[in-house]
Amino acid sequence: GNDNKIGRNLKWLLKLSPSKQLLPIIISVQETTFGRDAKVSLFELLTVFEFIRAISPQTDFSELDEGYLGFGKVLLNEVAGNRLTEREILTEIDKLKAKMYEVLPDFDDFLKSFTKLRWDDSNSWEGSQHEKMLTTYAIYTLNNWLDVINHGAGAEYRTRDDDEYSIEHIRAKKNAVARELSPEYLVGNLVVFEKQPNNDIGDVDVTEKISAYRNSNYPQMKELIAKNKRHYSSSRRANNAMEWDINNFDTNAIENRGRYLAQCFYDKMLELLK
Repeated sequence: GNDNKIGRNLKWLLKLSPSKQLLPIIISVQETTFGRDAKVSLFELLTVFEFIRAISPQTDFSELDEGYLGFGKVLLNEVAGNRLTEREILTEIDKLKAKMYEVLPDFDDFLKSFTKLRWDDSNSWEGSQHEKMLTTYAIYTLNNWLDVINHGAGAEYRTRDDDEYSIEHIRAKKNAVARELSPEYLVGNLVVFEKQPNNDIGDVDVTEKISAYRNSNYPQMKELIAKNKRHYSSSRRANNAMEWDINNFDTNAIENRGRYLAQCFYDKMLELLK
């Protein structure tokens, strides 16, 4: 299970990160002897934070690169034979977390960046392929965090992106008449859905898809259609424009769900930094 978790995060980390300082960290962490759970958590933290860096061009992350460099040097010394205790390694991880917290964009800035993420398979605007990759990571990761059911093979929960994942546009793409400005492409209109039913139902209105949605095994889909499966209280969601009705999934619902997903992602980031 842990190897799958590390493998998933390594795959995404290499896609997401522009930092030259991460490669020695990846190599040295793999070679350093400390707890597997701590390694899994570190790789997840690095991956999530590099996603935030990738969608936050307005933020100066140069101090984080300095933190990466210092952390990498410590671990490379460990690999070279200057043995560190596990407590010393965890202390260095805590120092890195503190640096990450210092440069973490505030929620309002993150919200603006996250809710603008789009997914369209036509590659019809500049940078759309890269943006699609970032949005795919966000949607897949949010579902992975929700999925705590035992799916067999000894794993406590899905430890990598399911082969059956596909991206579903909730409000039909036929409504996307403003090209790349269409709200139908935004992250708030996206959900993971099994490939076969997604292909079968086609590009139809939400009311025609709800019965198929109800048969999905993915918790993100259950969260989409059932208010009692969502995070936070109903009053908090309502007061912060994070609520929607699946039976009337209009452009306002897309905006509200985008805010909800951003809040969920940011709160998980804060949890990982503890």
